[in-house]
Amino acid sequence: MKSWQKTAVALAIATFAGAVAAESMPVRGTGDYSWDSLKPFDSMDFSGVTITVAGPWLAPENGYIRRALEPFEKATGATIKYSGSDSFEQQILIDAQAGTPPNLAIFPQPGLAADLASRGYLTPAPDKVRQGVLDNYAAGQSWVDLATYADKSGKEQFYGVFFRVDVKSLVWYSPDNFDEYGYEVPETLEELMALSEQIVKDGNTPWCIGLGSGAATGWPATDWVEDLMLRTQPASVYDQWVSHDIRFNDSRVVKAIETFGEIAKNDDYFPAYASKDLGKPVLGSGTVAAITKPTKATEALLEYLLTPLAHELWMEKGGFLTANKLVNTDLYKTDTERAMGDILLNATTFRFDGSDLMPGAIGAGAFWTGMVDYVSGASAQSIATDIENAWKELEK
Repeated sequence: MKSWQKTAVALAIATFAGAVAAESMPVRGTGDYSWDSLKPFDSMDFSGVTITVAGPWLAPENGYIRRALEPFEKATGATIKYSGSDSFEQQILIDAQAGTPPNLAIFPQPGLAADLASRGYLTPAPDKVRQGVLDNYAAGQSWVDLATYADKSGKEQFYGVFFRVDVKSLVWYSPDNFDEYGYEVPETLEELMALSEQIVKDGNTPWCIGLGSGAATGWPATDWVEDLMLRTQPASVYDQWVSHDIRFNDSRVVKAIETFGEIAKNDDYFPAYASKDLGKPVLGSGTVAAITKPTKATEALLEYLLTPLAHELWMEKGGFLTANKLVNTDLYKTDTERAMGDILLNATTFRFDGSDLMPGAIGAGAFWTGMVDYVSGASAQSIATDIENAWKELEK
């Protein structure tokens, strides 16, 4: 028995067919699902073939991913076995090194996938999958870039499909309060800052920002800085910052921190700057599916994950967002999720949470504590320099 299978047994995860039985799959051709997207797979015959899939999802989400994959099984005759683990990041590396990986792995962040690609443990995706992402995803080039990593020889290759993503570029507000005071929802960052000033003039407090999160205190502030980097600089500069190709105390980074301070350190909402012509960038996170043990059936399954049907079957269960432009957004479980899905579909650029891509000692260490120091009174320049020095020490 392979190690990923042992993990599945230890976690008492049911077989694909058993779990799906409890998920009340809709009958093909019924409802408002994109059944037509399943047609290309009807001509594929993978009878007797088993495809193993590993990922981070446990109950109830393991049932949702099985539900999303069942139409592929019925169309092709393949059997899919999914195993989820709360220690996926460690287990997938162990299995890859042992030569016993699953066919398909679903990574909770691209940094881990990039690491395995650099060690030669991932197989590049077929060209038609890459083209499918470009054609079918809003801000398609962003999603291709996020799944493109250097292989063992250093050559950049495209590896995967983002399946289930999250949005971080959100500002929550009270519609009742806005109605009471006659405020309009701002559509640009300039309007947002002007509204903040107006709320202060009206004797109210415009913002409530919490940075406390136990051992992770400070992370909300890092998201603000990342969002503001995307709204004050081109995406290429954001990428250079995340990869440390520009210094952390670069003037453009310091300015983003100071812009956050105009809100967080003001005693008296996240759209884009209209004047900067940088489009509609969105910050978020997501899971990327990539091939760790290639077979023809696995390549077909990766292609299936691009279909709107695969997304819709989880969307209606809740807790699932997608940038796939072909999905029926009426199938989102809640109006809130539909609104967040619209943000993704209207995005011109998507970037992954920067601190999650930085080395752990920086993104989940010096950056967190530095932002707490900044809100407590330190200057943007000094904390940015402290973080830069910490990064330089790490690279020695």
